[in-house]
Amino acid sequence: MKNLKQAIVNAINRFIIIQKKEGYWVFDLEADTTITSEYIILQRFLGKEIDPDLKNRLSRYICSKQLPDGGWPIYEKSAANVSASVKAYFALKLIGDSPELSHMAKARKLILSLGGAANVNVFTRITLALFGQIPWHTAPAMPVEIMFLPKWFFFNINKVSYWSRTVIVPLLILYAKRPICLLRPEEGVTELFLEPPDNLFHLDHCIPGHFSRNLFILLDRILKRIERLIPQAVRKKGIRLAQSWILDHMQCKGGLGAIFPAMANAVMALKVLGYPDNHPDMVRGIKAINDLLVSPTATRLSASRVFRRSGIPA
Repeated sequence: MKNLKQAIVNAINRFIIIQKKEGYWVFDLEADTTITSEYIILQRFLGKEIDPDLKNRLSRYICSKQLPDGGWPIYEKSAANVSASVKAYFALKLIGDSPELSHMAKARKLILSLGGAANVNVFTRITLALFGQIPWHTAPAMPVEIMFLPKWFFFNINKVSYWSRTVIVPLLILYAKRPICLLRPEEGVTELFLEPPDNLFHLDHCIPGHFSRNLFILLDRILKRIERLIPQAVRKKGIRLAQSWILDHMQCKGGLGAIFPAMANAVMALKVLGYPDNHPDMVRGIKAINDLLVSPTATRLSASRVFRRSGIPA
């Protein structure tokens, strides 16, 4: 009990010491390398060139976080994560790192030892599908008709957290439209798969005794069969509802959800819907992302940090 009281006193004293004179506290939010990787990947999807100086700093940051075994973690002192590692490898290839470089060869070996890119999470699957690295049908079913579900239904878009909504709603449009950003042969990551990715159908498989997992997989299979029967008029209306939701929620300063994944998904969704770069909503969305940039000299903590609030260092 004495140790607990002392720990509480120490914590309080620490907060008092770092409090700003105006009364508030400021902390840097630094994520794992997936956000840095996603920024690079987003620019490629939008067809935008990254400033050479920024490109070099982004590359150095990703490489600085690579583990000795070749992978990348999702939190400090954790083991390599296959999804984070695939995104980092992909991002580095997009900005010109040769797969023959030692850090790339080491990353590739580690990813393959973890089962390859077929074992990545849902969001990374969607990323790979967006660039034609895996077929779209390997991603979990995300029918845009979810937007029609009423509040009384056991699931609807309002029953998930706001953070989740801001990420999911743009993804509904991307899944409905299923765009593919074509890459040059040297930009692809087919070497990260243990078997040709075009041969993949479902990336999940049922495991005996895992009821909830198996139920989700079964639901996914059913939705994929049903959605092809949905009339195009219904689908278009669902897309319009999702589009309106996005536009309504990205009008304020700070971007959709004030988080990078939602902002990036929203901009990609608008691009897929045909919005030109100079459209006010696209300009606003891209500006919200660029507003996350911080000059490397603007923070005392790290001369190499480019992003602060978003957790995208370089």
